[in-house]
Amino acid sequence: MKLSRFQPTIKYIEEPLIEVGKNVAVPEPKMGLTLLGPLGDSSTVYEVNIGLIGDSESLEKTKNMFERLNVTTYGKDKSFLHVDFPGMSKLRIKFNIKRTAEIDSESLKQKIENTTTFSDRVQLVANVVCEKVKAIMDIEPTPHFLVLAYPEIVDEYCIRGAIGQRTLPRKTSLEKLIEKIRAKNQTLDRYLGDTAFRPDLQTG
Repeated sequence: MKLSRFQPTIKYIEEPLIEVGKNVAVPEPKMGLTLLGPLGDSSTVYEVNIGLIGDSESLEKTKNMFERLNVTTYGKDKSFLHVDFPGMSKLRIKFNIKRTAEIDSESLKQKIENTTTFSDRVQLVANVVCEKVKAIMDIEPTPHFLVLAYPEIVDEYCIRGAIGQRTLPRKTSLEKLIEKIRAKNQTLDRYLGDTAFRPDLQTG
């Protein structure tokens, strides 16, 4: 049986204008916000309360990042492609770091090194993070959102250590599996019980 040829219909949907400043419609958000600021009363400051989770080093770096967001960052040239970032204060947005929950990186490292499988390491780190989230969210008023600045030890043991060294001529079977999962935009936590992540349970 010969199937009919598929004839797609293509329709261009024009991007809508956005309103900034005092109800001014503009086509380009970066330029509009830079020149006119956010929508609403110019005297209004939008405050965003943040909770931070990380070790001492990552907490300090994240705090510094939020401080830098308040000041102007200049584009590399004066073209429309590289508009200066005016800083959050000029956009009338204020980030308040209300609470922090510190992870003891040395203690975490000792616990990670005592685990034998990738899934155990991920589960261990997930449990530690969940404890810190609960510690922050159990106190009122809760922050508007949380930022997880996980310690470098997590990257070393749960990401780089899991997939092996990129300089190897051949990728490991675990590395191939992780890349396959990521290509499907799936998170690794759903595979914690999979024997592919448990070398101690694999045979042959």
